[in-house]
Amino acid sequence: MTLPGASSIPAANVNHIRMSTACGRRIVDMVWQDVTPSDIITLAAVKNAATVTMARRARVGFNLEDLDTLGRTTPVIANIRPSGDKYLMEAIMQVGCAA
Repeated sequence: MTLPGASSIPAANVNHIRMSTACGRRIVDMVWQDVTPSDIITLAAVKNAATVTMARRARVGFNLEDLDTLGRTTPVIANIRPSGDKYLMEAIMQVGCAA
């Protein structure tokens, strides 16, 4: 779990410091508000994560090649590398910060 926008910050970007500060402030607020992970994590989210991990445990023959095949036929909403060929995630992060 993280704040919106945290996962799009490139590794070598100074915004990690700001996001870390924002995450720290938010968690303190959540403690004061008595908000717990069970208030946030939904049954639907857990079922989705379990479905993804169960493929391997069930010995379903689903591997990276299968994922690549699906990725080549599934439309994407943004032309971001590596699925796309134009933008880096940094460009998306910058747009999000400017909005």
